[in-house]
Amino acid sequence: MKEAQIQKAILQYLNLKGYAYRINTMGVYDASRQAYRTTSGSKGVPDIYFMSKKHGAIWFEVKSAKGRLNPHQKAFQALCKNFNILHHVVRSLDEVMEIVK
Repeated sequence: MKEAQIQKAILQYLNLKGYAYRINTMGVYDASRQAYRTTSGSKGVPDIYFMSKKHGAIWFEVKSAKGRLNPHQKAFQALCKNFNILHHVVRSLDEVMEIVK
């Protein structure tokens, strides 16, 4: 399953459960570079920021079965660990459901 499909399923679930969340988008497509460029913010910020009274705040980085963190994402993950902020690399809706149950 592609990351976009996993992310869509996760967002539908969080919305259904009434959780507060924010999605981070890839930015704007730059045709001259043939790549997406961020419009603002830090590099490596995870895909989904989630909050609930029970769980506090959690960052979710969505990856496919073979997807890996890039260096910026690894740095952000380390920053979260340093500040005791929950950060999870998730590869399925089931993983998210297990974390937030």
